[in-house]
Amino acid sequence: HTEIRNEHFFPIVRLIVLIPNTEKISLKFLKFSIQNLVITRSGSAIPQLTVPMIKKYHLNLPEIKTQKSIENMLEDLSNQSNQFLEISQQKLASLKQLQQSILQEAFNGTL
Repeated sequence: HTEIRNEHFFPIVRLIVLIPNTEKISLKFLKFSIQNLVITRSGSAIPQLTVPMIKKYHLNLPEIKTQKSIENMLEDLSNQSNQFLEISQQKLASLKQLQQSILQEAFNGTL
């Protein structure tokens, strides 16, 4: 799970805190980049990201302007995806309700 925090906080156990140079990297671009890393795991039944694991990765950083453009596109796609998911869930709920009413009518002999 990746989270951006702009306020001070006290990290708890098993939490990796990154404090990026915001003149070189956008926070949202960093968040999207970390969320999309393909990290190989080994051993533990509970997946976790460790400092040695993340140190193996390097990010290619375009200019801040390009990063902002990429993050805007990704946010737009994420919003569209969420809207599509919400509409799909509403349609599925309606179809289940329709199915139940048809079954009820069939069992009552009023179909």
